[in-house]
Amino acid sequence: MSESSDVLDFLTNAGLKPGINWRRELEELINDIAMRDGLSCKQVAQCKEVQEVLKNPKLTSPRKLELVKDVLQKKRYPMYSKAKAAFDKELRELKLSPKLKVKHTPYFEDTRLSVGISDDDKGSEEVRTSLKKLEGAELVRNAFNPALAVEFDGRRRDFAFRQGKRDFFAQTYQVGTSSTKKGRVTKTKGKITSVARTSVASSGFYPRKIIVEKSVAEAPLTKEILAKHQNAHVEFADDIRTSKGDFRPDELIVAEQKSNFIKRCPGTPKYRCCDYYVLNIGIGCDINCTYCYLHHYMNTPNIAYVNIDKLIEEVKIFCASKPDKTIRLGSGEFVDSIGFEKIAPYNELLIPALSQIPNLLFEVKTKSAKIDDLLSLEHNSRVAVSFSLNSREVIEKEESEADLLDERLKAAKRCQDAGYKIGFHFDPLIYYKDWEQGYKEVIDMLFEYVEPKNIAWISLGALRFNKALKPIIQKKFPKSRIIYEEMVPGLDGKLRYFVAIRKKMFSTLNENIRSYSKDIPVYLCMEGKELAEEVGAIPALALINLKVFSFSDD
Repeated sequence: MSESSDVLDFLTNAGLKPGINWRRELEELINDIAMRDGLSCKQVAQCKEVQEVLKNPKLTSPRKLELVKDVLQKKRYPMYSKAKAAFDKELRELKLSPKLKVKHTPYFEDTRLSVGISDDDKGSEEVRTSLKKLEGAELVRNAFNPALAVEFDGRRRDFAFRQGKRDFFAQTYQVGTSSTKKGRVTKTKGKITSVARTSVASSGFYPRKIIVEKSVAEAPLTKEILAKHQNAHVEFADDIRTSKGDFRPDELIVAEQKSNFIKRCPGTPKYRCCDYYVLNIGIGCDINCTYCYLHHYMNTPNIAYVNIDKLIEEVKIFCASKPDKTIRLGSGEFVDSIGFEKIAPYNELLIPALSQIPNLLFEVKTKSAKIDDLLSLEHNSRVAVSFSLNSREVIEKEESEADLLDERLKAAKRCQDAGYKIGFHFDPLIYYKDWEQGYKEVIDMLFEYVEPKNIAWISLGALRFNKALKPIIQKKFPKSRIIYEEMVPGLDGKLRYFVAIRKKMFSTLNENIRSYSKDIPVYLCMEGKELAEEVGAIPALALINLKVFSFSDD
């Protein structure tokens, strides 16, 4: 960001005196706009709107600073800015009582309004009249972007009222009913350059050093790993959790999983997950996608847990404890389920054993086409092989070490022919200039290779990541531009596309899928129920009730 810092010196010379925090914010705004639009930072700072502010003799320096920041924020977040302007305009037209202070959820992430009410009794009838106006208002959240032409229905079904300046008790009123319940309003605190490549994906992970916990030194899988990587230097440790060693990404830790192998997939009250469980067989992936959250742990070595007997027994006990529930469990959260086979043959050990559990559907998730070893395994139709898909352009630029699109789809067909259930994950969806045509091509190709009746599910999830990952992506992948689109803090604190973009992408892909089959379960990953219903997808939690989980013999 050195160039953006130079530009701030230019602004300082023009009479602005930003402090440290202001400088940091302005630097990021200028840099993000420049990277997104292919401009220099100086071009952004010298745009017409900024110059009009700087040259206005009637403005004080502090006011100029505020207005420059406002100009840059509108340029950085154009769709949100237009939606907010439409929202504010409608509020003004309602002519509400000045005793009401109305705020929308940050960045319109849901349909809740926070309404502050004065603590005096005067004008109570005026307040009640204003509340009725507010309840009946459309309050359209428009993103008047010609390229998207997205409009939001935006009826506010829920209202949260804050009563009194000292009273922090809030109530949620369900519009159209007389019921109330206690609630609480929570506030939550970016040029892709083509890289030439062949059809050969990552050549694999070959550890420089292997550190083995002594407790699993004699485990069969440990011996198999050491035999497979004979060129690696091997060391032994008592307990890797208490080791003070300085680990490197090219090292492999062979360890005993002392806690639970099974974890619930993380969700939040606002962004629901699909009641999915993660089987933590290890940590590590050599595909090196630009957006991967594992970069956040860039100094963490690869870890392989080898006490497989404990794993299998834990899964059996867990499923037996929920006999009336179908458990959806997958190994592809912290590893690529196929790519991790370069370290050890986990699928060969897990698929035949876990497929015997009557109420379990085990998912193997991958971006790899190297599925030969799966084809001869006994799976009892209780295993789904799921492929993460993306457009050709995104694969080339953001997943350049993964197998190509047609290779993944050919692999999916081979798994289908071997009797596996097939899943597809469009996650993360990446917003770029030709995204609509790019993803349509993927869906058209998908149905050339796989029969709709053999597809267990298709998930859709938009790009999202922890804010701390942004500078890591900037440093590690300086040519990537995916983080510079209109990404705003969500209700979980992660950066995600403004809701107008997500809604348009989800509805477009769902319509393309439905043009081939109306029976395939399509669900949204880490989104709210309301948005899923708006775009025609099923709510994530409804997934477990589908016929695909009945394990019928037909």
